[in-house]
Amino acid sequence: MQKYCKKCDKIKPLDQFGKDRCKKDKHQAYCKICRAEQSRHRYLAFTEAETKKQKEYMRQYYIDNKEKMIENARRWRRSNREKANESNRRWQAANSDKVKEYLQHWQAANSDKVKNYNRKSRARKLNAPGKGFTEAEFSKLCDQAYWRCLCCGRVLPLAADHIIPLSQGGLDEIDNIQPLCTLCNSNKGTQTIDYRL
Repeated sequence: MQKYCKKCDKIKPLDQFGKDRCKKDKHQAYCKICRAEQSRHRYLAFTEAETKKQKEYMRQYYIDNKEKMIENARRWRRSNREKANESNRRWQAANSDKVKEYLQHWQAANSDKVKNYNRKSRARKLNAPGKGFTEAEFSKLCDQAYWRCLCCGRVLPLAADHIIPLSQGGLDEIDNIQPLCTLCNSNKGTQTIDYRL
């Protein structure tokens, strides 16, 4: 089906017109492009005071209807995944400095989560079996070892070492983990050595 747009003086497919329950054909008189252009001109014609008033109204509306607006946005993103992803990509490209600053700040504040993510990512790449382990489980293991490296016995920052390496088919689970310092962990490499014995 097609419809005539009174603004641009063209006949266009019906899906290029917005919905309007008051009209006979249930579609607006102007096409979406003309409506967007009309709205843009109207917005630019606003005085500064009117713009401020409009922004204040929208801010208050958001506060009063926050849950509803968040749910609507989620629903839209779920049903328009490609458009949402493209919009995110455009925004990130235009605001790369903000994104970089935010990521650095977040990574510094969530170093445990970053370590955990990197470990899980490595396990996924190697198709390692196992359910993984949490930072709390690893901390408990370090407590049992009195926060000493099981290989050299020094009190140093500890890393989670897989006793049977993931590349050799070892499980990515806490039962296959031992706390070693980074130097001992590197020296062990892909060998299967259990320092817990």
